[in-house]
Amino acid sequence: MKTLFKIIAYLSLGSMGTSALADEWTCATAESYIPPATVNHPHIVQVGEKIDVVIWSSDISKIEFNPWDLVKNTVCLKGEGKPSPYQRGKTRIVVREKDQIKVIYKQ
Repeated sequence: MKTLFKIIAYLSLGSMGTSALADEWTCATAESYIPPATVNHPHIVQVGEKIDVVIWSSDISKIEFNPWDLVKNTVCLKGEGKPSPYQRGKTRIVVREKDQIKVIYKQ
């Protein structure tokens, strides 16, 4: 079920970094989706130019969103960003709980 969330704290993507506080919201448009290569890999949603959202298949039922449905919608994230081990300048946020992600669907 698609739900529209009103986000009170809307932060710019530029403020997100490895030192960002875990209780801050960062919002940007989800640009693309990368499905898992194998059952042992996560779903990846690229949000803006600097954030990769990591969602494990076992957590999809907890967050109540399909990762592929996030593309082209505004995604707001809360969680500790860590440097991506694969791409310099990118931050990864692992989303495991519903309270870490809000989606504003385009109408």
